Amino acid sequence: MYKYQKEINDYLDKYPKVIFPAVHSKDIVGYRFTHSGGHINDSIPNYIIKPSRVLEDSKKDVEGYALSFYDSQQNAVTSLEKFLKNSQKAKETLGDSVTEISLVKKDGNLTYPNNKGHFCLFEFPDCDITARVKNGNSVIVKLEDDEDD
Repeated sequence: MYKYQKEINDYLDKYPKVIFPAVHSKDIVGYRFTHSGGHINDSIPNYIIKPSRVLEDSKKDVEGYALSFYDSQQNAVTSLEKFLKNSQKAKETLGDSVTEISLVKKDGNLTYPNNKGHFCLFEFPDCDITARVKNGNSVIVKLEDDEDD
């Protein structure tokens, strides 16, 4: 049972052709997009945050109810730079930083990383990474054309 199990079940009922991804459990360090000043969205899955980041139906997948991570800081920074270059709202919704977060087996189940190093954490009900996000080592991602605020 996952933290957002009801939403996952509703989603799978609505899209019966979707297959739940293979998952495993292990202790790992992950890298997550965050906001340098802190934000509630930093520890909430894409389909749960406000405003919701639900994609158009043809691009949706059940992983939107899991927390997104990368397997290395470089993979996360590269992906965030791409999002920031291609979307004016990316900084607002995704953040401007990459934070290192230690994940443990009791947090939930992980998907296997894709070829860009992206993986997801399907949180167990008692998981709360908020403190780990606030206390994690972060790097602010600035694009070359960013102006100082």
